[in-house]
Amino acid sequence: AIHGLSSGVRVQAFSTGSTSEYIYVSYGQGGLGTAAGYALREFDSVFIEIDNTSKIHIQADNSAAQIRYIGS
Repeated sequence: AIHGLSSGVRVQAFSTGSTSEYIYVSYGQGGLGTAAGYALREFDSVFIEIDNTSKIHIQADNSAAQIRYIGS
């Protein structure tokens, strides 16, 4: 969703669907895919300083993956 931010967003990989898989978080509209993203395992998180959530791209290896995020 599109939400304006004043400092950024923290994205947490709550569940990757499997212990050997990742969730990838990247910056940019359209995303950069897995090669340029931050690879997160279960319960890892990353804070990205950004002004709008629409500029974050999230991709997972497994369709059962779950993420949580909080913006400020």
